[in-house]
Amino acid sequence: MNQSSILSQRRWVVGWMYAAAVAHFLAGAALLWVTDASVLDGYHRGIERHFWAGLAPAAARAQQTWWMALFGATLQCSAIWMLALVHLGNQTRHRAACRRAVQLDAARRAQCVASHCQQKAKHEKDGDSDQPCKQFAQGHGWI
Repeated sequence: MNQSSILSQRRWVVGWMYAAAVAHFLAGAALLWVTDASVLDGYHRGIERHFWAGLAPAAARAQQTWWMALFGATLQCSAIWMLALVHLGNQTRHRAACRRAVQLDAARRAQCVASHCQQKAKHEKDGDSDQPCKQFAQGHGWI
């Protein structure tokens, strides 16, 4: 697989993840708006039938709509975190990421692991410090 096709696939996946995060945000906002709408009366009544034989008290309906609104706000909050993480992942490219890429061939993976091990050994005084790294890479079939 050549570099340009990997980059185009990456752009497509990043775009899809941005779209998923925006869709979650919009779904959370929509849930906040329709929680008390008459469209959901049948849904609310279906739940209320499991708890009350007749009409449910107004406080029960208010509590049910409050929980739905809380879920909508939670969905919006998660969407903001999703957007932030997708943005950070798109902007930050770390050398360790090359080890995890499935598309890389064995020689490239070995080169990435060797580079990572050399960096790790450079920061530690022990000369055998790259041994656990190599064992980890061999265990995953990278080298």
